[in-house]
Amino acid sequence: MTHFFTRLIGFTALGVAIAMARPAIATPPTSPAWESADCSTFGLNALQSAMSDCGYVTVPERHSQPDGPTIQVAVVRTRSIGNNPAPDPLFIENGGPGSTTIKTFAVDILPNLPVLPALLQARDLVFVDQRGTGHSRPFFNCPEKTEHNIAVARDEIAPTDTQWMVACRDGLRPGFAHRSLAAGINPNAFNTIENAADIYAVAEALGYDQFNYYGVSYGTLLGQYVLEQAEEHTAQLRSAILDGVVTTNIDFNLAATYTLSGALRNLFAACAADAQCN
Repeated sequence: MTHFFTRLIGFTALGVAIAMARPAIATPPTSPAWESADCSTFGLNALQSAMSDCGYVTVPERHSQPDGPTIQVAVVRTRSIGNNPAPDPLFIENGGPGSTTIKTFAVDILPNLPVLPALLQARDLVFVDQRGTGHSRPFFNCPEKTEHNIAVARDEIAPTDTQWMVACRDGLRPGFAHRSLAAGINPNAFNTIENAADIYAVAEALGYDQFNYYGVSYGTLLGQYVLEQAEEHTAQLRSAILDGVVTTNIDFNLAATYTLSGALRNLFAACAADAQCN
């Protein structure tokens, strides 16, 4: 019931905001790097689709090699509904790493969280699926996981069997006859340095001179690389919000496993010391 009312409030806030604002004028990007897509293929509803530009921005696989191979990152730009919007949009980036920004923020959160429609009064919102994730091309998926789940459901292997992880790793890392190299893709190019350069490339393809950045979880680590590259690109970074900073001097994916293990050990030790819990 709570989830229903949250969605209702979000949709109502978005609908009222649009009704009270000037209509969002459809001005698709004109950059040759831009390829338009139907917003419904990204999961946006009809209301969002009417006020958004959806598509792909072609970027170098390696930004240091602008004439080399290219990939595409999926982008949703939801246009401001304000009467006098600021010229600099807010880029919103999700974490993971590996999570899809478009699904999380544009599809799930924008219609359900009143603060985002409120932000649309002030400026455009831009959502980029980081390279290798979500709707971006290529999408680094592990079909081995699906095969593992099917085998578990058939009681053919144990749920704890990890061979699918090994197979997925060998299917993505360089030096192996795997699907990525067969497709001409270099997995080493899918890193935070290139992700950060993609943000600037998207801003430039959309025609923005300046932009603001918001990142959460891994998006905060990405944001620090965006900050690091601020002097290297045509588009200018105006401001950045890092929501719960992941520092650059730790492997936070590895640290998360140690943190979880430590928390469980503390819990079990405390329980063992309590007669009723024990």
